Amino acid sequence: MHLLGIATKGDNEVFLADANLYMDFFGIVVVGWIWLKQGVVAKNALVTNSLDNNSQRNSVCSITFLKLPTHQSN
Repeated sequence: MHLLGIATKGDNEVFLADANLYMDFFGIVVVGWIWLKQGVVAKNALVTNSLDNNSQRNSVCSITFLKLPTHQSN
């Protein structure tokens, strides 16, 4: 309700102050979810030998090596 009061006063800059942080966080969650799904598919393909082993092994290694950026509080 606090933000609704700010929005009705017309102070849009204060109302949208945290929108950038929210969108940044949401983007990290979405990319992480996509990488998780890709890793599960690659791992399952390795176990069942249904696709090229080198390609799937490289995908699994890349996903385990890469990390999403973390944000620190100021």
